[in-house]
Amino acid sequence: MQKYCLSITLLIILWAGAADAQKTTSSLRIQGDSLISLWGRRVLLSQQGFPQQITTFFTADGKDTTGQPTNILAENIHFHFTGLADGKDIRLKSGALAFMERSAKRVSWNVTSMGDGISVYVVGLIKPDGALEYTVKVTALQDLDLKDIVMHIPFQKDVAKYVNGLGLKGEYHPDSIFHWKRDPGITNRPNRAWIGEDNSGLQYALLDPSPWINDGKGGIDIGNKGKSMLASNYSGARHLQKGDILYYNFNLQITGGKSARGQ
Repeated sequence: MQKYCLSITLLIILWAGAADAQKTTSSLRIQGDSLISLWGRRVLLSQQGFPQQITTFFTADGKDTTGQPTNILAENIHFHFTGLADGKDIRLKSGALAFMERSAKRVSWNVTSMGDGISVYVVGLIKPDGALEYTVKVTALQDLDLKDIVMHIPFQKDVAKYVNGLGLKGEYHPDSIFHWKRDPGITNRPNRAWIGEDNSGLQYALLDPSPWINDGKGGIDIGNKGKSMLASNYSGARHLQKGDILYYNFNLQITGGKSARGQ
């Protein structure tokens, strides 16, 4: 099996170069109250402000678009906040999603979700090149003992054919779960991975690594789970005192074309 040895940085640069002409003329459009369209891509937002679905319309080389949609996600990107005592997820109730910017070059939004003893404030931003930036502010409203704080990115299995990053070099995803642990001594570098196929893919980067690393308790598991190829980004158990604030920030980049995986 051929392996693809380009770094994740070069991977994105190559894709960006192939689509550069289209990027310069691309603009963002909001449709309804939760759908954002841009050249070759659509992002549908969930009630919690994260992508509920990401759809691409690229040809295999990434230089043009077709009328054939490819859905990247098996379900919405989401967080789990799991209690230590009972092992149950804290149920979150989201407020109204509000758009803050609505220009052709920047669309941003925010939403607050509340649960038993916890508040999650999300700010999202998307640009015409398919880059999304997320600030996720978690505030403890009371003392909490948590078993885990984890972000799930559930990919469609037929899309998640290749993985680049986290020590993988573009191989087919393994049938068994791939485990990756962060080095607790490296706190100033984002952790990145690209997952996708010929005409669509998604790179994600976990920023401000300290909350994600959590003194070496955090890590990433990638593998088949149910109907999805799940990227599970976990930070492990921790105690929060009332008023404690943690930031689980991350970026996404929606890509397309064979150049995005180095062929």
